[in-house]
Amino acid sequence: SARYYFETSILLKERIYTSDDPQLAKGYLNFGRFLQIQGDLLEALSYQDKAERIYYEKFGNDYAGLAPIYWNKGAIYILLNDYDRALSYHEKALDLYLRQLDSEHYIVNEIYLNLGLLYSTSRQYQLAIEYYNKGINENLSPESFIIAYRNLANSYFGLEEYAKAEQYYKLSINEAKKHYGADHYIAGDSYAGYGEFCNGLGRNQEAEQYLISALNIFTKYFGVKNRNVSDVLASLGNLYRSEQMR
Repeated sequence: SARYYFETSILLKERIYTSDDPQLAKGYLNFGRFLQIQGDLLEALSYQDKAERIYYEKFGNDYAGLAPIYWNKGAIYILLNDYDRALSYHEKALDLYLRQLDSEHYIVNEIYLNLGLLYSTSRQYQLAIEYYNKGINENLSPESFIIAYRNLANSYFGLEEYAKAEQYYKLSINEAKKHYGADHYIAGDSYAGYGEFCNGLGRNQEAEQYLISALNIFTKYFGVKNRNVSDVLASLGNLYRSEQMR
């Protein structure tokens, strides 16, 4: 398996290089990325820590090679719901990347979008919108565009600017259909977001339509034991409960 080859490579590097060699840090960084993709978040974090320690002690805190480590650690902390640490590492990554890259570079854009998500999570919606708008440009992938539109919609919803929120929810749906098709799970994410929005405004019939569409797509792609399926079922439960209470 891929993990076996990564682990064997790390063992060899640890025998060949000294404990503070940048080549060893590079190996730790790459293995940490692999573990992050695999969902082994705590182990991934431990290897990013090892790489960070070597670069920091060897080159200092302004070393450009620390930027991807900070970005990776920030992304891991988002997944671990540790938003204060996630924000700190994204800000460190952004500072280093802006010394190396143009402000329109896709990596900088992705960090802006993650910062928007972090500020939205802490209900600092106006600040979130500022970062989302900084991050949106033609260098983004279609999927990142769609997620950014949906997150913008969520922030406007939080500010109770419902017309703006609806505009961006519909943009996310239209872009998802255009690039991936109406039955793709990325479209399903946008249906679920719009369904929640309609539910929040008491537009129950629309909410039910979009939430059921999302549920059918997620079930087809992921089966019933899936977080997305669970979230949509909870949303439908809240919808039907609110109808019964009227």
